[in-house]
Formats: sequence, C-alpha cells, structure tokens
Amino acid sequence: MAKRITKHQNCELPNLGSEPYEEISFSFNGKRIQAFAGDSITSALIASGSTLLSRSFKYHRPRGAYDVFGQGHESLVTVNHEPNILADRIRVQNGMVVKSQNAWPSVEFDIGAVNDVFVPMLPNGFYYKMFHKPKWLWPIAEHQIRKVAGLGKVDVSGKHVNRRYEKHSRFPDVCVIGGGPSGLAAAKGALDEGKQVLLIDDNPELGGHSVHSIFQVNDCVNESLNGLPENKAVQKLIEELSANPNLEVMVNTCVFGLYEDNLVAAQCDADLFKIRAESVVLAPGATDRHLVFENNDRPGILTARGVERLIMCHAVLPGEDTVVVTTHDGGFHTALLLKGAGAKVLAVVDGRESGSAGEFEGQVRNLAIPVYKGLTVHAAYGKKRILRIDVGPISGGDSHKSFDCDLLVMAVGFKPQVNLLSMGRKRPEWDQQRQILRVTDLPSGMYSTGEVHGAAGFSRLYAEGTQSGKAAAQSASAPETERTAEEIIMALPADIESGGKHHFICKCMDVTRSEAQASIDEGYDQVESLKRYSSMGMGPCQGKACHEAVARLAAIDTGLSADDAVPTTMRPPFSGVSFGVLAG
Repeated sequence: MAKRITKHQNCELPNLGSEPYEEISFSFNGKRIQAFAGDSITSALIASGSTLLSRSFKYHRPRGAYDVFGQGHESLVTVNHEPNILADRIRVQNGMVVKSQNAWPSVEFDIGAVNDVFVPMLPNGFYYKMFHKPKWLWPIAEHQIRKVAGLGKVDVSGKHVNRRYEKHSRFPDVCVIGGGPSGLAAAKGALDEGKQVLLIDDNPELGGHSVHSIFQVNDCVNESLNGLPENKAVQKLIEELSANPNLEVMVNTCVFGLYEDNLVAAQCDADLFKIRAESVVLAPGATDRHLVFENNDRPGILTARGVERLIMCHAVLPGEDTVVVTTHDGGFHTALLLKGAGAKVLAVVDGRESGSAGEFEGQVRNLAIPVYKGLTVHAAYGKKRILRIDVGPISGGDSHKSFDCDLLVMAVGFKPQVNLLSMGRKRPEWDQQRQILRVTDLPSGMYSTGEVHGAAGFSRLYAEGTQSGKAAAQSASAPETERTAEEIIMALPADIESGGKHHFICKCMDVTRSEAQASIDEGYDQVESLKRYSSMGMGPCQGKACHEAVARLAAIDTGLSADDAVPTTMRPPFSGVSFGVLAG
C-alpha cells in the first residue's frame, strides 16, 4: 500500500505542507485527491492509493505508473479537457480536472477488458485479414475501429480556442540538451570559454537522476563537490551556474527534433522554439532498461529510478512489501532508500553470480535483507496490482522461489536515450563491450556526452561533460569516452523465457513476444517490416521504452547474433507535438 512519508533514515525529504509545498487538491475521475504543490499528477495519485492510471491500447489491461519519467503510455491522461498529457511530467495545480483514458465506463471496471480474453484467440494480425468480405462489412468495422484507435478524445467544444501559439528563435553559441550531471558540466565547460549557452531540459527541474541519488561524489575534478551526496552536489552545481549571465535555462521544454546545420526544434507548452546553434551538445542521459517476462506490464512494477524519484522528490512510498531485481549496485541503492522510507524489503534479487560488492550492497546486507545471486524475475501475478512474483535463473526455465509483494522494482541496467543522436541519420549499433546500443558518429558541430555512452559515476559524467562543452565551444574534435569493467552493466537476456504468453515487448501497443514470433514466421523478418506489421514501437512513446528489446529480440528470432541487433529508424518527433504548436 502506497503512502506519504515524513521522515527518512538516509536523506532529507520535501517539507510537505509548508512553502513551497502547500497543500492543494484536484479531481481524478470525479474523485477529490489531496496533493502538495510540487507533486506530479502521478505522485499525487500513487500517494492517494490510486493504483490504476489507464488501460492498455489493445487488450485494455490495467496499467499503473512505471518509470515516473513520462516515456510510456501508462501515464497518459486527459487534463482540463486536453488529451494525452503525461501525468509523470505535469505538476498538479489546485482545481485541476484529470481523467483517465481508453476505459469505459471506468478505469476500475472497463468493458474493453474482454479483449484480453478474446483477441488472443484471433489470428495474428487479424485486423489486416478480416472485414474485407462482404463489402458492406468494412464500413461498419472501420467506424468501430476508428472509435477505439485513439487513446484520448480531442475536445471539439472550443474550450481551448483562446490558447495562443507562439514561435520563438534562439541563436546561442552552444546549445546543451539535457540538464543532468553531464549536461550541466558541458554548459559550465562552454561558459568557461566565454560562450553564450542555452541549456534545455524536459523536466520541471535540472539535475537529472542525481536529484534522487545519495551516492557520494569522490575524485571529481570540481573539488568543491567531493564528499557530497549526488543530490547535494548537483544542487550546488546548479546554483553556481545560475549566477552566470551568459547562460539561459529552459526547463519543461522538450527537444522533439534535430535537423541539419544544427537546427534544434523544441516545445514548451504552447510555444515552439527554433534554435540555431554553432554547436550542439547532446546529454539526454539514460532510462531504466525494459525487461520482458511474464506479465511484465502489471501495476506495481516500477523502475528503480522512478521509485527513487517518488521517495526523494515527492515523499511517496509506492509500496510496502517490496522486491528489488537488479544487475548493478544501483539496485542496492534503491533498496536502501526503500528500507529507510519504511518499506519491508523482502529480497534483493541480483542477476550477477559474482563480482565485488558495491558501495551499497554491504549496507543492505548489514540490514539483514536477503540477497539472492544469479537469479532474476520470471513472472508476476495479480490483476490490478501485483500480488506475487516468481524468480529463477536468468536463462529462464523453472522458477526457484516466490515472494508475496505489492511492489516489484526493476533495476536491470540503463538504456541510453539515443533517439536524438540518431534522428534518421545513423542507426544505433550494439556495443558488445558496453552492453548498450550506441551512436558514435555524429555530424560536424554535434557532440554527445554522459550516459548515452554507458552508465558511469558522477565524477566521470562531470569530467566528460566538461570536456565536451569545451570542445563544442572551440569547435574541436569530440573527446573520447571510456568505461571501466566495474561501470559496465551486464545486459540480461531481452526476454526471460520462463513460460506464459504475456511477455510484452511493446507495452504501448500491447505486442507480445509470441505475436512478434508469429509475424516473423509469416515472413515479416526484417525489423522495419516487423514494426509496420505488428506496430511495435509505433505507440505514444515511439519506441523510447522498447526499441532496445525490439532490436535484440528481432535479431534472436531471425537467427542473427546480438551484435547484429539493429533498431528501427528513429525519426522526429522525439515526443508528441500538437498541430497547433507546429502551425503556430
């Protein structure tokens, strides 16, 4: 059961109820929800005990918060009559009216859930093969298909006719995209060279994942940050940069397109920004890796960074009986934060057989939390909330142990956000050494830094960001990046093959592994044709969550090696953009 927390053993929490966190309220599906200023819609709903946010696109399966970062369809809601708004990203306002989507008559009881029973009985790709004969049947079927084709309903009553769309231009020397440790360091590096810098981030605040990290900073080239926990270090860095008159910061601003000659297209609310920079530094970071297993879409399964954000930024504990599945020390960091918030951590399930213990593994063991090595999650059980999970070998097969829990935390590595680096120019390629998809060859005047090249500690991210910022300011060659063996996170098999037919590769479009395999058997054995036939990666997130899993599993199922895993072409827009913004 989720709840608000007022104290934590390992970190400071927002002082809810006092400035700037005054108590407010909004409505969700007609129900009054108490919240605090600074809450996202998602954090407020979780704190209130609302497990379900939406229903899935095809099968209408229950869906709850997942990454709390605004990259999946799970958080799409209608806000003040405007559809398809990301609840993870939007901060609550007093009196706001929020409604769930793709459910009737309610998100708790959805008639469309019968699809979860009947649609799997139909032939694969049945919507391409049926309703063509007799001719009179298609217009009837088409009308019904179009009614359910969208996730939200556009307001046609004129409630937004007074909205004004504006276009703006910016011409900085250096444009830095991403406000995490590397992006902030890149901005500082360019500022130190006397350049005008524009720093853009799509979150309400700068800092990236460091705002919810208590890892201690050591050996940083900026010696004033050494000895501080990351969340304190990044705030100190932000304060240092904010005093520089040559820096312009834009938050809540999403870069949705990157075009030739360093043209950057960005959206902030109803405003379109056209940015032409001499140099562009891409520091979009990475998100928690998507793991495919039986019922991997159930509410109550959250990413590690999402859980950390809920605890440290919103003072929300998303569950009580918790299991953490991990492949790196970050999972133990999350377990420690959960324990300090009052959760009962039943186990940490670590996919690594051996290796040196990290900074937090020893602390977790000292708290008598059981640690299971060489295992991972096999299946989740429950409908509107997980009730139990099975764990077993990473190779699949029979499960070894079960846990009754209401929260499963996934910390199985990180997936670089390579969409902007690719943007139709060059597809990412699988880096066997770093165990990630990477884009290394960028056009002249474009640089990349940070976790797009693999997970690393704060000090390395800061150093690489500074070097990239200086190189961008000087129009020099892009600096090389490196990762040590301790920093590289092993990639688990893209699908934990332990039985069952609900292994969702693409949760946006409800595409399972078995559906993808059936499509390949029908001849759609190229990743692009497979995407078009099965709709994998064509949902609201445009493949940001699943493109790595799609690429790896498509390679396996077509007889290729992991080195040959190639995702589909990534094109603008990176995120949804309204026609009003584009038209101005």
